[in-house]
Amino acid sequence: MVGLLDYVQRLIGIPEDMSSDPAARGVMGIPQPKRKPSGLLGTSAPQPPSRTEFVRNILSSRYSPQVVAGMMGNIDVETEGTFDPMKKQTKGPGRGLFQMEGKMLRAYNKYIDDNDLKNTAQSQLNFMSEILSNSNVYDIGGGHRKAMKKAFESGDVDTITSEFSKRVLRPGKPHLDRRLESARRFSR
Repeated sequence: MVGLLDYVQRLIGIPEDMSSDPAARGVMGIPQPKRKPSGLLGTSAPQPPSRTEFVRNILSSRYSPQVVAGMMGNIDVETEGTFDPMKKQTKGPGRGLFQMEGKMLRAYNKYIDDNDLKNTAQSQLNFMSEILSNSNVYDIGGGHRKAMKKAFESGDVDTITSEFSKRVLRPGKPHLDRRLESARRFSR
């Protein structure tokens, strides 16, 4: 399993660090694939997914479309639209897609060390799935876990988005309006 994500990223053409290349960023800092004409009529060849599509595809394999939208809206705000798993908080200790810090960040680092994983989007998403389903990796609290299960089962994008922010990420400045707006866009 080690290196599988790296292999897949190279296979589909996602550079290791697109964030350091300003030219690789598109609208709102979200990397956009470059299209090269091919074929007789100038049609484009299939392109690798952007970071946003990559994260969405991983989440879609695990969760309902509404849960995916809620999580994507939160990740969008946490990473300032970059969906960069190496994102460092501008003025703070937050790291990654979920801007983990403190106990959660320490638990994540232990999780990747214990499982001989690299710090990647895949590892961060796996970690989040683990903490949402059980407390063995990082305990968000039984009450929070039950509330998240109820929110996920509701199928309501706004509820999922706000509960995920409030009960799991617990940001200092929630910017809930931005999270909800983004999640609604992802739900279309």
